[in-house]
Amino acid sequence: MRTQIVKLNILFVDQVRRFTTGHSLIILVDTF
Repeated sequence: MRTQIVKLNILFVDQVRRFTTGHSLIILVDTF
């Protein structure tokens, strides 16, 4: 059960990181 939570947590962090990087890229394009 615990490993399941850790796996979900890693997946969530990965999604957030991917989203934030994509978002910052959009902001960079917007500023230019």
